[in-house]
Amino acid sequence: MTQKTYFCDIDGCILKHHDDFLDGMLDVETLPGVKEKLLEWHCQGHRIILTTGRPGTMRDFLKDQLFVYGIIYDQLVMDCGSGVRILINDVDPKSPGIMKAQAINLTRNLGIGEV
Repeated sequence: MTQKTYFCDIDGCILKHHDDFLDGMLDVETLPGVKEKLLEWHCQGHRIILTTGRPGTMRDFLKDQLFVYGIIYDQLVMDCGSGVRILINDVDPKSPGIMKAQAINLTRNLGIGEV
């Protein structure tokens, strides 16, 4: 199996998104199927990069939260903002039919369990 890299937003995909920023910091809820899906990807040898619009000054706090809630990941990218995120990748000329960039847009707060 070819190793994949999953870029996954935290709020609304991993943890419940709250409209009030402070509520999201204090009322943490892991979404359904998230821990199982992350563990599955990890055990399959895939890379998991979590992204968030949260400020980098909150890195240590967020890392502690993710640890406490059993969220497995390889890297954490912060300060992504709240706008559109665009993934750009090349096409390997040896495998022209394989698109190496894909995107999945989820309904907020349903989790990644069905991905």
